[in-house]
Amino acid sequence: RAPLPAAGAASWRGVRGHLHSVETAGAVDGPGVRFVAFAAGCPLRCLYCHNPDARVARHEQETTAGAVIDEVARYARFLRRAGGGFTVSGGEPLL
Repeated sequence: RAPLPAAGAASWRGVRGHLHSVETAGAVDGPGVRFVAFAAGCPLRCLYCHNPDARVARHEQETTAGAVIDEVARYARFLRRAGGGFTVSGGEPLL
């Protein structure tokens, strides 16, 4: 696994976005135990949406990529031992 860039090493840390919620011990969004960041908002209305509560960005939390990575880093040791990792889900994470 590639190490995370050092704090302040890249401009991506300041990229702003909106989170619906996070799950620190997800078991259905990838292999192993996952830290899952759920993006807020989605213009699609897929019939079998896995996270319909994240479609509308009502109570989202504005944050930065760096803040999310810092929070994930707090769980990194556990996530590695659990064979898991980090998942960005939605809402729609590419908006």
